[in-house]
This record gives sequence, C-alpha cells and structure tokens, in this order.
Amino acid sequence: MNPPLPSPALYPLRAMRPQRAAGLLEPAKLRTIEWPMQRTSTSRYSVAEFRPGWVPAPTPGKSAQPHAPAAGFTTRRSLVCTIVFIDLVGASMRPVDEQVEAKEAFKLLIGKALQDIPEESRLAIDTGDGAALCFIGPPTVPLEVARRLVLLLRAHRTPPMQTRIGLHLGDVRVVSDINNRANVLGDGINVAQRVMDFAQPDQLLASSTLRDAVCRIDPAAVHRFCYLGPFQDKHGRLHDIHLVLDEAPPVVAAQPAAASVPPPPAPRGVLRRRQAQPPITRDQLTQVADLLCREIGPLARVLVAREVDLGHSLESLVETLAVHIDSPTRRTQFRQAALRPSKAA
Repeated sequence: MNPPLPSPALYPLRAMRPQRAAGLLEPAKLRTIEWPMQRTSTSRYSVAEFRPGWVPAPTPGKSAQPHAPAAGFTTRRSLVCTIVFIDLVGASMRPVDEQVEAKEAFKLLIGKALQDIPEESRLAIDTGDGAALCFIGPPTVPLEVARRLVLLLRAHRTPPMQTRIGLHLGDVRVVSDINNRANVLGDGINVAQRVMDFAQPDQLLASSTLRDAVCRIDPAAVHRFCYLGPFQDKHGRLHDIHLVLDEAPPVVAAQPAAASVPPPPAPRGVLRRRQAQPPITRDQLTQVADLLCREIGPLARVLVAREVDLGHSLESLVETLAVHIDSPTRRTQFRQAALRPSKAA
C-alpha cells in the first residue's frame, strides 16, 4: 500500500496551483515528482511503482530488437541480392585520428550515394576498413550507386581517400551479428569481396554474373563494361572480371590507321589466360551434374549449364562446382567421384 501524499508545505507546486498541476500531470507522475521530497527513505516509493507511468508499453507488432533490419532483410532469410563491397585503401595504416576522420567522411559520402534509395531495399554493413552494401531489386540500381560513390570520393579532398570496389550478384543469408544487428553470410558476399581484392585503387570491378544481369535489363550497358579476363582467387577459384567504365566509350567507325588505345591498368591477382582444353564429354558432364545434384539439389544442373559454357577443363569445372558444397568431407568425395572415369567411358 502506497503511503499518503506529502503535505502541501513540502511541494509548493501542489499547494499553490493544485488544479493546474493536476491538469498537466497524471496522478502517477505527480507521485513520482513528490517521491524525492520525502523526509525519510522509509516513506519513499519504489522505483518499480513509477516505471509504468513513465515508460510506454511496447507497441504490439513492433520488434523489440534495438537494431531491427530493413523490411526486405529479415533475419534467417536467404535471398539473392547485389553486393557492393568497398575497401578504403590503406585505412588501417593511418594514425588513429586520421582513421576516425576518414571513417566519418566515408560514412557521409555513403549516405549521399544512398539518399534516394528506399531503406527497405538496402542494407549497409561496416567491414572495418570499408563497407558492404546489399541491395534487393534490379542490379542497375547498385551499379549506379557504386559509380556515384566513386565520383563523390574523387571529388573529396580532405582527407583524400582511395577505394577498391567489387560488385557481384549472388545468394546470401541474413543473420544477426554479435550486436544484434543485421548481417549477411554466404557465397554472394564472399565473391563480392574476392572481386574487390582484384581491383587497383580507384577501380570499380564487376563479376560476369552482375554484368550479364545488368545487360539483360539494359542492353546499352554492354558498352560500360570492359572484360579483363579470368582471375584466380587465393582458394583457386576462377572469376571472370569486368572493369566498369566511367562513361560508355563513343561508337566510332573502325579506321585502319587509328592509334592504339592503352589498356586499363590490370587488376591485382593472378591472371590465367584460358588455353585450349580437352572438351568435356556428355557422359562426364552427366556424371558431374548427377553427383552435384545429390549434394545441393536441382540447382546443380543450372550451375553446371552455366559453367560449362566458360571453357573449363573437367578438373577446373569440378573445382569450381565443389565450392557450393558446405561439408569439406563431402566436397572431397565429390571431387574424387567426379574425376573418376564414368562407366560409359
């Protein structure tokens, strides 16, 4: 049972203007104000008694998570999205004060690049020395965001910043990180980082998957990409890499005496030029597809059909497809079975 309210002498507001005080504040809030006015601690109220009067109850239907993800990026959901992976060149080599200054400027520039993109269709993830931006929707939008960010970074002088950017369209899984913020895992963001790793400072590179998707939506965009060839990452996986040009080159008639244009700077990484490989037989292709189907399901035949047109040998095809198997043991068994001569042979 609550003790009686204090005398008017202890609370002038209540004594002089009781009607106005009662009209402005609810009784529960008045009791809270009077609580510290009590002469002895034994006659004071419990804090728990006043909490319902001041702290609003959570609204039904709203998440109680402090960092709820955007509507399109619900946790534990698998989806296909476009990832823009950005690295600040040499950020960790600067003094701490310069790192903080560069990070704040970088955050403002990303905000400008994303200002007209709906929040429910994007997710920004801090990667320490940069950021990963994930987009749901047509890949032409993140491509334009990346080009816009490059222009903003080039115009920014204090502090000067150089970036390497990689773009890829792939599958990810939305999860919660240690701070209960939305994060993504999966092959999509891993490949985007590998594409970024091949870039030189101030270069914007894209995977063939993203380039093909953009060109199917906008055929004129084919002139905004320059094919650089296949590159091998540190895990031995090959990636077809395209340089995203600042502007589409003008279409001019071919001239025999035209001066040669120097090629763009080669990305970092080990470049493997494709050589003539023994053709893969139909029996070998069927065997690889059947074995992969046992591991990942019907999607296997789609992956095999996509990779077989890239001129792989049997060994490189098996190695490229093996990365889609999660279990290391099952992956090794797949490699051994797929390279074993087929019964038909």
